[in-house]
Amino acid sequence: MAFASAARAYRRVLARWTEGVRRRAWPVVVLSVLAGVAAAAYLAFNVRISTDTDNMLSPELPFRKNALALKAAFPKLSNNIVVVIDGQTPDLADDAARVLTAKLTENRKLFGAVFDPEGSEFFRKHGFLYLDKADLIELSDKLAAAQPFLGTLWRDPSLIGLFKMLGLAIDEVLKEKGTQRSSRCWTP
Repeated sequence: MAFASAARAYRRVLARWTEGVRRRAWPVVVLSVLAGVAAAAYLAFNVRISTDTDNMLSPELPFRKNALALKAAFPKLSNNIVVVIDGQTPDLADDAARVLTAKLTENRKLFGAVFDPEGSEFFRKHGFLYLDKADLIELSDKLAAAQPFLGTLWRDPSLIGLFKMLGLAIDEVLKEKGTQRSSRCWTP
């Protein structure tokens, strides 16, 4: 019962409100537009939205303090863009990286310093020094195992040298299985 009377009272208030707005339509429209313009002006001058992730967390947090100290100590590591280039083959990706690096370095005013770690002479010579010890040992083991094949290719970098190297690889596989190559196989 109480709910029904409250609902009737609510309907009466809404009906009076609607009738008042209907009778004074133009003043209501003008006031609504003025209120909207005032709200937009207030928002434009007083409300700012920052999407900078640095501003989302307090600079007093320990990891933020460390990040700010790192940024201050190494300013060249700040505000960088990292470009990852992928290609159908590593050589095509390297070529694309060289072309992109050359184009970007032409406009130092816009791009500042451009660095291609894969293309730098230092990393080409000393890149293995940056591998983990386990990865370096694994790589040296693989290179040692491939040495006979690499030596064959180095001595004869022709198609015949490639076939000799493939013949050695087949012999090794067959030796592991305990069989020999058929006499019908061609040996260069």
